Amino acid sequence: MPTVLAISQELPAALPDEQLGLSIQTIALVGGSFCVIADAFHGAICKHNVELDAWEVIGLGDIGASTVLVLEGLIARGKITWCDKEKLDDALVHGTLIEAVSFKKAQLKKWCSRRDKLTGVGEHAGRQGEVLQETRDEVARLAAWRCQFAGCGEDLRFHAATRIRGNFSYYAHIVASSPDGPRGDANLSQHLANSPDNIMLLCDKCHRFIDRVDPKGYTRERLTQMREDNIQEVNRLLSSLTYKSTEMLVIGGNISGQNFHFDRRVAEEAMWLQKLRCSTPKPECFFHNGILGDATKPHYWQSIFDSLTTEIPRIRAYTSGASQGGAAPGPLAIFPLHSMSLLTLSGRLIGEARSTHLFQFNRDAVAGSSGGQWAWPISEIPSEEKFKINVLQEHKEGITEAVLLIFLTSKIQRQDLPANWLSGEGWTHPTIEITVDHPYHGTISHPNDLEHVGRAFDHALRKLQEEWQVDRIHCLQIAPASACVRFGQKLQAKFHRPIRLYEREQYKDSSLFGAFVPTIDINATEVSLADTDRRIPIA
Repeated sequence: MPTVLAISQELPAALPDEQLGLSIQTIALVGGSFCVIADAFHGAICKHNVELDAWEVIGLGDIGASTVLVLEGLIARGKITWCDKEKLDDALVHGTLIEAVSFKKAQLKKWCSRRDKLTGVGEHAGRQGEVLQETRDEVARLAAWRCQFAGCGEDLRFHAATRIRGNFSYYAHIVASSPDGPRGDANLSQHLANSPDNIMLLCDKCHRFIDRVDPKGYTRERLTQMREDNIQEVNRLLSSLTYKSTEMLVIGGNISGQNFHFDRRVAEEAMWLQKLRCSTPKPECFFHNGILGDATKPHYWQSIFDSLTTEIPRIRAYTSGASQGGAAPGPLAIFPLHSMSLLTLSGRLIGEARSTHLFQFNRDAVAGSSGGQWAWPISEIPSEEKFKINVLQEHKEGITEAVLLIFLTSKIQRQDLPANWLSGEGWTHPTIEITVDHPYHGTISHPNDLEHVGRAFDHALRKLQEEWQVDRIHCLQIAPASACVRFGQKLQAKFHRPIRLYEREQYKDSSLFGAFVPTIDINATEVSLADTDRRIPIA
């Protein structure tokens, strides 16, 4: 007597063969009657609910070697029947009639053989007779011999487990070459059987997944879009070989209780958008401190200074080419995210003798977008007049120290500045301000911004060092990371007056900020810890 397929719960997720077999084996140990409902290429395993006199789906997916072993055990015990349906996914609805019949191992083997032929697995892999060599060559070329399933990308010239060289690709049809196969179509299957536009290059695992595990989830439209996206990405990656060869340099560390994480893949995408490519197997990373802390606290800089004794010679050797056997150094792609003081020091060590491409971390970027938070946003070319240089207090004879304020992210209220810089409504030191009309964290939003702000730095430093000829410059920066590095690059040794850098304290357990405190002093030949005798040569 026919019974019904009762859907008293949501269908389980479709599983690959090994997982499906293990799942069914565990349930089968409890006992009961079972039924396989299958179309031509995949199936659902059901268990009889005695109280409802109905079948409930307990497993769904690829009936491969592992699952077949479990089913053969149930056949031997006389505990399983079979029901053929033209389309399994259409059958898995409430009220479907199940006309199950007994079957034998030979029948199961026959079904598997026909399924393999329809899905191109085993001796039918790739269905070579249908896919001409010319078509196979075109499909493989478009995929660059990599699996085209999104997120896989396996190199199909090597066996995944043994790494033996060979051809381990499957030419998987989007619209099946047989009307009875996955996504088959009575009108289109034969017509598209040898069309490159209808064939994806896949590894065995992904091929089985779209055809035998979850064919309903991988529709013609979804796979077509996946193939097109893959071809576009492969073309982009191969085109990057023509981009300027550039070394990747990372200046990153933990600051203000935040861990620094650098994703090379995302950074490379940001480079590609600027028509640059990384020429080294891995990025060079400098000043990555392993501690969390407040960059205004003495112990933080004591710890940093311990690492600078080795990091400074290393970055100098790297940027000069000395660490590469004296070879002419190529361009640098710099990814900075650290305290403003250390970024400025990094820029001073890198200098301008070597071609550099600075990238700015964009915290507003949408996660998952190409280039992520390192990609330059699409913005208008900035005006050369964007960065303003304001002389807030002129120099007076006999005054030997000056203040340089770089306010690009935000402006600081007068009452928050160091008290000894102020005198009533005026200033105790000659003071220059570099700012923009509307400071915010996205001020540096175009590579040209770094050129323009660099000219503003040049102008201010010439005035401070050559015209005013002060002996010391107190520099307070509220600026994006890339601008801090750019400022450091402008501190050339032959013009360089001592510069004292400052960071702003953060009150404990509060989002409010405190006073500005000195961190490090940089002069033409050395960097020193502010107000201490600790110093390291940099010349």
